[in-house]
Amino acid sequence: MGGPLPENRTPTRNFLTNAETTRFPLNLQSSHPFARPPPNPRPILSRLVNLSPVRQTTANMSHESVWNSRPRSYGKGSRSCRVCKHSAGLIRKYDLNLCRQCFREKAKDIGFNKFR
Repeated sequence: MGGPLPENRTPTRNFLTNAETTRFPLNLQSSHPFARPPPNPRPILSRLVNLSPVRQTTANMSHESVWNSRPRSYGKGSRSCRVCKHSAGLIRKYDLNLCRQCFREKAKDIGFNKFR
């Protein structure tokens, strides 16, 4: 490359040894204008964790408010027995709105007669 170096000057290396290449894949002593900086030793996840703490909050909705959140102004879910508020087995004929069990108890009082 040139002649002998002065005594107070040490030779500069342009390339890293194999051991240094495995730790830092880029040539750190390169003066190339597009040379990348050495990689950050901290992983990306640990850098992101320290940015802002994650606050875990639970929902304020109770079990009943979740199930009863849909409006029931029509359909099967909106109707219930006028005596016991049971919704299954509802007799709607003649605008009775009674469940089967309540109808059997109150049939004579209402005026229903069994002929057979």
